[in-house]
Amino acid sequence: MRTLIGLLTVASAFALGCGSDEGYAEPAAADMGVAADMGCVDCPVVCPEGADLPEGFVCLEAGEFWMGSPPDESLRMEFEEERHLVRITQPFLISIHEETQAAWSATVGNNPSYFSDGAGGCEVEACENRPVERINWHEAAAYANRRSESEGLVPCYTLTGCDGELGAGCEGDRKTCLAGFTCAEVTMLDACTGYRLPTEAEWEYAARAGSEDFRYGPIDDIAWYFGTARLRTHIVGGKQANGFGLFDTYGNVAEWTWDLFAQDYGFFGRPEEALDDPRGSEFGMTRIHRGCDHSTGYEICRAAQRGKDFPAKRAHTIGFRLVRQLR
Repeated sequence: MRTLIGLLTVASAFALGCGSDEGYAEPAAADMGVAADMGCVDCPVVCPEGADLPEGFVCLEAGEFWMGSPPDESLRMEFEEERHLVRITQPFLISIHEETQAAWSATVGNNPSYFSDGAGGCEVEACENRPVERINWHEAAAYANRRSESEGLVPCYTLTGCDGELGAGCEGDRKTCLAGFTCAEVTMLDACTGYRLPTEAEWEYAARAGSEDFRYGPIDDIAWYFGTARLRTHIVGGKQANGFGLFDTYGNVAEWTWDLFAQDYGFFGRPEEALDDPRGSEFGMTRIHRGCDHSTGYEICRAAQRGKDFPAKRAHTIGFRLVRQLR
């Protein structure tokens, strides 16, 4: 199995009888199908290249990978990391780094982060380019919608029954809290062109970058974790990227994903029969975050390791990165 970034060019699509010789064009907010716009119904969705690739994003081609950990992997969670085959059926865009405080402030107008101006060594290392944190899962989804709308893209979530102020943060200098903006229901829309949280499967697919190893390099070289971070966040992109060009998939902050947590995820069915684009459990009380953070030990920094918290929880150890589906 080969997993490539930017595998197909528009020219190759044209050679197959689909597309045009004018290159990839970003779909307008009202355009819901690339194939229909290009005059055919069976054209494959392909990754844009070069100047057509949105700044700060890479495009990951569709592909298969083994999700979870093998039985002999050290420190695996036996009842949470059953190894099973997953197929990502469509290419998608993913941010090369975690969403920053500067990006959040520009979109929302505040900064909920614990490690913000005047705290946590900001006078030595500017905080605006560190990950935004101390935001809950509901806020990450609402932020994705706001950023989509600000760029004329179709939002990916319907949020109902929401209450509280987006990004208000925890009171005082508390590192964690269960207060603030929450919604009674968040629904993911399939027909969207905007930003969203990755599914758990998409996150692991991106973090592995085609490798079956539990991490892609020596921990000190790739992650801000307990041994390197000095119990605080750092500017995004400061460690080595993985094979897909993604920074901080391990360390700095853990990252919210879309999925509800289920301990027996991947246990049902035949592991060697690929699941197409899984979105996790239909029922549950907690949401999954992935990747270790600035305060965790090296043993947590594994591709298959799964974290979970109540979606209303804000913590100085949890942030997020965004993806966009190609349509």
